[in-house]
Amino acid sequence: MSDIQIRTMEKAFYLQTKAFLEKNSEHIAEIARLKAEVEWLKEFYDLSVTPNRELQAQVERLTKAGDAMLKAIKVTDHILDWKIELWNAAKEGKPS
Repeated sequence: MSDIQIRTMEKAFYLQTKAFLEKNSEHIAEIARLKAEVEWLKEFYDLSVTPNRELQAQVERLTKAGDAMLKAIKVTDHILDWKIELWNAAKEGKPS
């Protein structure tokens, strides 16, 4: 292939690419906007979900500890039934 043929092909490719970009500039801009939105959503997800997982794990640990304390209360003191009722209500989110 001659040097002139190569330059002609390069020029044709450049013109086709330029025409494509001009014709599809709105779509290309929308794609860029959507990519940016996806990145933002990923960051938002990471910032919001990770703390939620940590909080859920803490709630689970505290609930297990409360259940263990409740068992100890039941074994050692039958008079404290009202504490048992309060704990069960709190676990269910009911007012005490």
